[in-house]
Amino acid sequence: MKHIKPLLIGQAPGPNTDARAPLFPNGKTSTGARLASVIGVSPRQYIQLFDRTNLLQTFPGRNARDDAWPVVKGRVAAEAVRPFLRGRTVFFVGQRGRGLWLPCGAAALPHLGALPRVAL
Repeated sequence: MKHIKPLLIGQAPGPNTDARAPLFPNGKTSTGARLASVIGVSPRQYIQLFDRTNLLQTFPGRNARDDAWPVVKGRVAAEAVRPFLRGRTVFFVGQRGRGLWLPCGAAALPHLGALPRVAL
């Protein structure tokens, strides 16, 4: 039986990230780089260990204080991908969309804004 990598699902690409490379460890403060650091692996190992995607494929924009989160689009996207997650280890990365996944038993990683930004 083929090993299936755990899947990291981010909310959406950031304003300065490439949507084709979700949660990629680009730069020291990117979400992917901070995840690699937190779990204690190199960026290369992180890429090899996890499949990665975003729930939304485009940056949703900003509101007065932070990134905007389109709740309805998030729910629709979550429902669309849910059937493809059976049998996979899935981690949702991000603060706003966690509620979309927790009712179905998915693990939610802590919001990385609460974690220190460490140099790699």
